[in-house]
Amino acid sequence: TIPDWEKLKQPITSRFYSAHMAFTLGQFSVEVQHDPEFYFHGEEITLAVRSFTHGYDLFHPHKIIAYHEFTRDYRPDKHWDTYSDWGNHNEKTYRLMKELLGIDGESCNKKEKYGKYGIGKVRSITDWEN
Repeated sequence: TIPDWEKLKQPITSRFYSAHMAFTLGQFSVEVQHDPEFYFHGEEITLAVRSFTHGYDLFHPHKIIAYHEFTRDYRPDKHWDTYSDWGNHNEKTYRLMKELLGIDGESCNKKEKYGKYGIGKVRSITDWEN
């Protein structure tokens, strides 16, 4: 929740990216592409950092302009209910995310491995953290 959101007059800066609520220039989809190796959890975290390091600023809207229906109890056959190997794909994504971002003791010493799916050169991860 954003404190006092009702009183805000303009969007506020954000450190987070939401794939179901992303509005930007078309060039973004060329410069900061979704990495097909990333499965589910971790994709939005890395997109937030990668967006920022590529020079994009992220914002939360100050008014409710759309919402995401997140409850799924009434929908049968969710992906993870019918796809038995999703856990292995998710673990791989966690490993890639930790390596790319250099977290949990991991070091991103294989930057060439990520190529166009890597960290941008406009700003650093430390800039994003600050």
